[in-house]
Amino acid sequence: MPLVLSRNLLPAALVMGGCVIFLSLIGMVIFQQGQAARQMLALIGDTQAVLSDVNELNILLRDAERGQRGYLLTGQQDYLDPYELALKRLPVLRERFQQRVATHQSGHQQVELLWPLIDRKLDELARTIKLRTDAGEEPARQVVLSDVGHDLMIQITKVLDAVSVEENRDLAERNGAMERTEASMYKLAAGGSGVAVVLLALALLTLRQTEARHRGIERQKEDQQHELDRTNATLREMKEQSAAAQYAHSLLEANRDPLVTISPLGRITDVNEATIDITGVPRENLLGTDFRDYFTDPERASEGYRRVFAEGSVIDLPLAIRHSRKAPTEVMLNASVYKDSAGNLLGVIAGARDMTAQRKAERQSAAQRGMELDRLAELEHFQTITVGRELKMIELKKQILELKG
Repeated sequence: MPLVLSRNLLPAALVMGGCVIFLSLIGMVIFQQGQAARQMLALIGDTQAVLSDVNELNILLRDAERGQRGYLLTGQQDYLDPYELALKRLPVLRERFQQRVATHQSGHQQVELLWPLIDRKLDELARTIKLRTDAGEEPARQVVLSDVGHDLMIQITKVLDAVSVEENRDLAERNGAMERTEASMYKLAAGGSGVAVVLLALALLTLRQTEARHRGIERQKEDQQHELDRTNATLREMKEQSAAAQYAHSLLEANRDPLVTISPLGRITDVNEATIDITGVPRENLLGTDFRDYFTDPERASEGYRRVFAEGSVIDLPLAIRHSRKAPTEVMLNASVYKDSAGNLLGVIAGARDMTAQRKAERQSAAQRGMELDRLAELEHFQTITVGRELKMIELKKQILELKG
């Protein structure tokens, strides 16, 4: 009996062995392609970061030039704020940008052309500002009219555009490779599952006489298959979430106003560079903390957060953001809920518009209006006195005429 049973189990054992080997090979291939997909995701993220740096570099240079032009026209130091901010940000951006493009051969060649042009542009800006300060408007104006700065900006823009074109081409190629890898993984999983089902069916036909004894083993294999499916689904979801998070962060960084994403529990999940600047708190210290702690009126901020969930959004909520070392900044907060593709609520995205300049202008306007009202009151008083005197003179003349008559 044991010998007969062993002979009956031999075909099934061979089929099962082939199934296990096949699934192992499929698993190895899928694992290798998963590794390749993760590497490709990293390259895509790197390319997106370079594109974000190119955009930020272009914005900083435009801001610096805008500050220089404002100062040349007015001579007021306040107009140099964008210029000075650009000078602080450019060295950090330069080091980060060079590190990111170091592995890009074409991008590295473009960077070698880019930074000498930027240095010359900054020298031109500094020279015109010094001329305006030391010698007045006309000498600085003559330098601007020479179009040196304009020509440099055109050259810089061409280089930046060339880097963007190359990086976008790389991004398109990497996205295409990523899609092909994912399609191949799905095909392998589907094909492997189909072949595995066929092999399992053959094994079940062979094991029909001993089904009762081996039922537990088959259930265990089915559980393993289900676990593998759940693991694959989890991996796909993690990849999708990672790609979505990288894309969302690039959108945050593309905005010059402070932007944050907040979880349903009120914890900060992501911030852009402008938020770091307005709070004076590093990114790693902001993430995971309660968003209300960064406002001078936490209760009002909390009330606005509840309104977003109740109404879907909040518009122009006046608040003030704390800074770790400076005075608070008055802002207008705009926020709305955001959801995933299935309609599930993920949290709130909030943006703060700096109202410092507007508030200053309003105070200046109010002061000017007060001065005008005071002047008007003085004129009215003077008019009253003058009219009174004229009436008295008319009355005196009338009495003199009466006396003479």
